[in-house]
Amino acid sequence: MTSPQAARAELSAALAAFADGPLREGAAGLFGALGYRSERTGDLGSAEAVIALLDEFAAARGAPLTDKRRALFAEWRDAELLFQFTDSEIGAARPELLGGGGFDAGRVKSFLFAAVELPEAAPRSRTRLADMARAVNACLAMPAIVLFRHGGTATLAAVHRRAHKRDDGRDALARTTLVKDVQCAAPHRAHLDILADLALPRLVAEEGARDFDGLHRAWERALDIEALNRRFYRELFAWFERAAKECRFPGDGAGPGSAERHVIRLVTRMLFVWFLAEKGLAPRELFTEDFARRALKAHGPDGTGYYRAVLQNLFFATLNTEIAKRGFGARGGAGHRDFTRYRYRDLLADPDGFVAKLREVPFVNGGLFDCLDDFAGVKGGGRRIDAFTDNPAQGGDLHVPARLFFDARGLFPLFRRRERSRNTHILKALARCRTENLRRFPLPACDSRLRQTAARRSSPLPSGRERVGAWREITRQSQARGARRSGRSTRGAPARRIGVAGAAVGAALTRRLRGGI
Repeated sequence: MTSPQAARAELSAALAAFADGPLREGAAGLFGALGYRSERTGDLGSAEAVIALLDEFAAARGAPLTDKRRALFAEWRDAELLFQFTDSEIGAARPELLGGGGFDAGRVKSFLFAAVELPEAAPRSRTRLADMARAVNACLAMPAIVLFRHGGTATLAAVHRRAHKRDDGRDALARTTLVKDVQCAAPHRAHLDILADLALPRLVAEEGARDFDGLHRAWERALDIEALNRRFYRELFAWFERAAKECRFPGDGAGPGSAERHVIRLVTRMLFVWFLAEKGLAPRELFTEDFARRALKAHGPDGTGYYRAVLQNLFFATLNTEIAKRGFGARGGAGHRDFTRYRYRDLLADPDGFVAKLREVPFVNGGLFDCLDDFAGVKGGGRRIDAFTDNPAQGGDLHVPARLFFDARGLFPLFRRRERSRNTHILKALARCRTENLRRFPLPACDSRLRQTAARRSSPLPSGRERVGAWREITRQSQARGARRSGRSTRGAPARRIGVAGAAVGAALTRRLRGGI
């Protein structure tokens, strides 16, 4: 087997050729880079001929093409049935030792590799591409792997199959997995890693794929979303442990575990912010190291300026502040303790430009981004928990190095890998992790009231439903305090619903991380 670096380089070259060259040669070259080649080919010459053959196969199975499937096929600019991949190819000592002959529609235990080109203006949503892949598979007795080309991107679609519940001699289409929007000119590392996981030499050597059944199982394992989620949570838990060791935070007054509770709050807030960025509601540029170098007067892996000037300003003075009221606050007096005003002007290279960049970020009311610092001064007994302050004496206990966000094991690369690997936004990952054990991850600070409830009930830990309910109650109380201070009503506000969702994310994160690692 080639080295991972060489495999990624070969895949990058194949993707570039796929984007620029003829569909058939480009797709065959990309699959060839993964080790899939066969002499069982059929060059039909046009999309119309491919559709006619699919119609013939479907009719032979007793299920002619429906109008809906014909409409999906009508969007194709070009299509190719590349080759049929059977046991003889899988079991060969080398991929080039192949069996001959054309397509065999009766050879069910095989893969059919196909390629489709879509017009630039054609819809390419996840649902649309999945429907097209399912329409192709519905015509065939064997599973079809479909490679889409649309503009400068590629999408690989695989439709999983299961036993038919009423007919033992047939199978039924199950879920569809897409490796979507791979940039052919500059593929992301996560996409290359996923494609490399599907390479035939790796599946033969590491997964024991020796025949069609073994290869089919290996493909399903490689594309298993649940397995990906488990890996994501393992990596996130490793980051949590690292951050709890490398960061310093002020004590939160809730006893042992203050650093862990701080890190959980940070992860919870960042998950929701990342979701906003995925939806186009926050600039993705904020989470790149290039932006950190440009936005800050001094930036380094050990510096905490990025966390203070960028993330804290984003959390407390942007997402927790109405757009019209955003701006830098006074340096001294009681006005300085208005936690909805921007801080750290001296750390920013262009403070006004930074504020302008955040102008379109929505106001999210609901408690998730409330600053936990007390309004009262330190001398009057006030506590600085988030340490969102320009006062060096009060913020000296806060240290969150930038490397925790940007290096190879950082939080942002982890989020990007999870996002791009299956094109599932970060919050949906929480919902898809099904484990319910609550015992491995530390509880956030707000769970002190839940511990009291659990003690009264002689129950070891609160349920997930109770946890979400408590977060919602905290959100409601926080809103009520904010409404009393400003004299405004939050009843029915859409931002309230977003804030409650953010609180639920925090509860879900705690529950999932504790059990899913």
